[in-house]
Amino acid sequence: MAGNPRKTRSELHPGPVRGYCFGGYDGGGHFFDEEPPAGVVCPACGSVLDDAWRPAAIALNTTKDVCSTYDNVTVVTERFVEACRAREVPGVTFHRFSGGRNRHYYFVDASRVLECDLRDRSRFGDRCAACGQHEYIVGGVPPWLQGSGPVPAGFSRTDVAFGSGRARRPLLIIDAQTAEYFDSLRFRGISLMPILESGEG
Repeated sequence: MAGNPRKTRSELHPGPVRGYCFGGYDGGGHFFDEEPPAGVVCPACGSVLDDAWRPAAIALNTTKDVCSTYDNVTVVTERFVEACRAREVPGVTFHRFSGGRNRHYYFVDASRVLECDLRDRSRFGDRCAACGQHEYIVGGVPPWLQGSGPVPAGFSRTDVAFGSGRARRPLLIIDAQTAEYFDSLRFRGISLMPILESGEG
């Protein structure tokens, strides 16, 4: 007997979906496995000060196409990168690194920034006396976004980094059509959380 047909994103979430939070499940390893150069993180609270710095290698333990390090950095495989390039998905840059065992992976960098609406939903830690950033910001997944309607095509990121210390990172966001495309390729490990007009996922 044939199995039930796989539902599309629009069938799973029939409401007004603005886009999706993009990420992956744990793949092992730490982005900051080794101490970074001076100026990359705040020595007092650990907040990232230079988000352009990236390590040349991370020891990962995964076969997933999309995963996350223990400190919340999204990592993808060459298969995923090739799929994005074939589709010419806008707004994203990939940075290659060694993942151990003669394998290479890529960090994901989104250039387009979307402004979050933080009213009534997020909690802020004290501001660090050394760098001025909040020690933590929590409660933003999925985020509320300023404005209304669908997010731009391709990849974007939030203007706010959520989490604490060295694990504070902006959220990656994709539009519904890109999410459907990724679904069709059945990437292992991918996580897509809907962002509704109300901000509730």
